[in-house]
Amino acid sequence: IQLLSARLGVVTGRHQAELCREEYPTWAKMVLWVMAEIALIGADIQEVIGSATAIKILSNGLIPLWAGVVITALDCFIFLILENYGVRKLEAVFAVLIATMALSFAWMFGQTKPSGTELLVGALIPKLSSRTIKQAVGVVGCIIMPHNVYLHSALVQSREIDPKKRFRVKE
Repeated sequence: IQLLSARLGVVTGRHQAELCREEYPTWAKMVLWVMAEIALIGADIQEVIGSATAIKILSNGLIPLWAGVVITALDCFIFLILENYGVRKLEAVFAVLIATMALSFAWMFGQTKPSGTELLVGALIPKLSSRTIKQAVGVVGCIIMPHNVYLHSALVQSREIDPKKRFRVKE
């Protein structure tokens, strides 16, 4: 759905909120707006509390939860400031963060030395016990965020893509 939203932004040259404003009656626009705001607030609360909890755990309890919330809020403002220097620079910062995360995962993989056969069996024959269902639903919920449907159609506006070239739109 997020990919389709991005393609919609490329082809029309407008983001989904603009298209909804043009196509729907006032009552439907208000319902969509309220739903998007509630979804965004719900997602933000999870992210802020999750980040604050992670900071507390990573600091071995030295940084309290409230300070983790403040740090998380400050880093959001830092990203907003970085955006003023251009989208490409902000993307570069995120690329560095993602690379750091990938290297951390690779290092942890090397430290734990998992069994190759167990990895292969787990990848080919996935199992989900009753104790891990909540965790699996949480992972899916982290990835699929309703406000991203609007966001992706707006983010592609900064790209120079010719909507007449179908292969570029599909990317």
